[in-house]
Amino acid sequence: MKYILAFLLFFFSVTILAQEDKPNYVYEDNYTYGYESTTSKNLLMIRYMGKTNEGSYQLMSGDSNSVIYFTLAQPYKVVKITSMSGRNNFEKSVIMFDTNTIIGSVFEDAIWGRLKVFPKERNQFIW
Repeated sequence: MKYILAFLLFFFSVTILAQEDKPNYVYEDNYTYGYESTTSKNLLMIRYMGKTNEGSYQLMSGDSNSVIYFTLAQPYKVVKITSMSGRNNFEKSVIMFDTNTIIGSVFEDAIWGRLKVFPKERNQFIW
């Protein structure tokens, strides 16, 4: 009985670790990751901008006309969203952090180390 319990514990721990290694993105190209929506056939293209000294994770999505920054700050309960269109048009909002959403699954990939940080020396607005 003791050996069966040990085997089951080992089996489930290996299964959980294997699931943690599987990324949520469905497309990857040149530091840009594509995430699939359950409601749309379009991919949300995201770049992981890195982790700040304060421990916040930062993502970016957009193009040369508009950019959206997503920040997940400790204790990892809310996502701050800053959208910019043009030079002076800023809009800020906050949503709850949920790994069942697209943005939540991107942050999950960042936290587990599945995303490469977009190089600072590259132009972040060229997709």
